[in-house]
Amino acid sequence: MHAHYFYLAKHRKSITIIKKHLASFDINQFLAIFATNRLVNIK
Repeated sequence: MHAHYFYLAKHRKSITIIKKHLASFDINQFLAIFATNRLVNIK
C-alpha cells in the first residue's frame, strides 16, 4: 500500500488535479487511469 503513497508523493501536481476532480470520477475510472499512468511511467 505504501508504494502507492510513494508514487503519489512524486506526482503532487497530478494529485491536486485528481483531488479537484475526484468527486466527478467513478472510482473504477480513477483506478484505470492511475494504473495506465503507472504503466506508462514504468516503461
